[in-house]
Amino acid sequence: MLRILPDFELLQHSAEKPIVLAGRPDALTGDVYMANPGDEHIVVKSARLRGVPNADSDEIDVVMPAIVRAGQQSRTKVIARLSPTTPPGIYQTTLALGDFTYPAELHVIEDIDLDIVPAQLILEVQPGTRMQKQVVFRNGGNVDLTIGSPEALVID
Repeated sequence: MLRILPDFELLQHSAEKPIVLAGRPDALTGDVYMANPGDEHIVVKSARLRGVPNADSDEIDVVMPAIVRAGQQSRTKVIARLSPTTPPGIYQTTLALGDFTYPAELHVIEDIDLDIVPAQLILEVQPGTRMQKQVVFRNGGNVDLTIGSPEALVID
C-alpha cells in the first residue's frame, strides 16, 4: 500500500469538471472522484486548498480520507473549514494533491447566526417605576444583520 502519493494524476477533475464544495463557511463538503491505474493501493488523508478567501494563509488543509485500490476508481468526501465570517458567494480555488493541482469552486452559503444574551429576560417591576437592562447581540454569521434602534418598553 502506498502512503506516498504517486507520480500520476489521481483525481478525475478538470476545468470542465471542477471539484465543487458547498455549504456554510465552516462546513463545506463535496465529492472527489479518483482513479488509480497503478498496481498498488493508495492511501490519501488530506489535500490543500489554494487561493482560499478570508483566510490567514493562502492555503488550508482539507480532510480527504480515501483508500483507492489498485486498478480501481473511487469517490470520497472532501471537508473544508473556512473562516466563519467568509461572505456568501462562489470562489474559484485549486485543490493540490501531491504535485498536481485541480480546479475547485467553493459555494459558500448565507449563514445567519445571531446570539442574544441573556436569552431570556424577566422583568419584575412595580407600576410607575423604571428599570434598565442590558441585552447584547452578537453576529456569529457571515452576513450583516441590522437591529433596529432600541426603544423604551412600556409594561402595563
